[in-house]
Amino acid sequence: MEDRAPIEPRVRVAPAAPTVSAQETPQPDQTDAAITVGTSATDDLSVPATTEVDTDWWLVATLLVGALAASLSVVPYLLELLEAAGDRVVVWEFTLQSTAERMTMVAASIVVGLTKGPKVGLGLRLLGKVDPALGEWRERAWGTFKSATLAGCAIGAFLLLVQPLCEALMPPLPDAALKAEEATRTMSMWKPALASMSAGVIEELLFRFGAMTLVLTWIMRALRSTTPTSSAVWLANLTAAFAFATLHIGNALALQIPITLGLLTNIYLVNGVAGIVLGWLYWRRGLEAAILAHAMANLADKVLSPLVSGMTQ
Repeated sequence: MEDRAPIEPRVRVAPAAPTVSAQETPQPDQTDAAITVGTSATDDLSVPATTEVDTDWWLVATLLVGALAASLSVVPYLLELLEAAGDRVVVWEFTLQSTAERMTMVAASIVVGLTKGPKVGLGLRLLGKVDPALGEWRERAWGTFKSATLAGCAIGAFLLLVQPLCEALMPPLPDAALKAEEATRTMSMWKPALASMSAGVIEELLFRFGAMTLVLTWIMRALRSTTPTSSAVWLANLTAAFAFATLHIGNALALQIPITLGLLTNIYLVNGVAGIVLGWLYWRRGLEAAILAHAMANLADKVLSPLVSGMTQ
């Protein structure tokens, strides 16, 4: 990649040159320069690519603390599911082991996102160093909230819409899965609510900030390109969405659900579509928007849907 920041002027005036003056040398607009490197003139939502790496330690600490809080907040939900399924676990051992596993993967993803993201036009939009061409913080925050709300509602509506199809595709559930399903309907609402927000933070750090960013970096390196194209971003998005959906097969295995074609169709349809939308949002509006939309979609699926279902019965 060229060793220049996206807002650097293309021509510098040398004061000592006798034949060139500052008035004669055109100085391009900084916004145009940023667009030239990171995106096109008609595509001003994606983060401009730059060689500058955001390594502020306060930002690293903020992401790690947020991930740790998210990792711990899902533990009560998981413990109740395991207890309902008949699995006996030692609380402190389970908490320590599961948190350590998640935090190890998240830490690696944070390193990838902060060091590789700025070079491929992906990353944070509200935290850390953001290109001034993207507007004031309040403007970005409002845009992030609007986009995340629309995307989260769209994913949540899609989940509710395909729920009858998904139930029809599911194989017969074993006792452990049936007990866990019953537990999700009877447990206190704060547990699935925390789990929903936890998944939004952890999974977006892993699959968008980490995986999608890394795949796009590999693609650009293979193409020997310094500017990410839309095709390259979409390929990285689809790859990360596939990995995101594949992860959820582990949930079925943990509940001893037989792996059938119907189950795989269910998993890849629901999580694949959601992953693609979240990847697009990460590209266009940043990681914060993807996290917020993911949490909203999960809240609709795990909290709102059971609540409405219980009221109608």
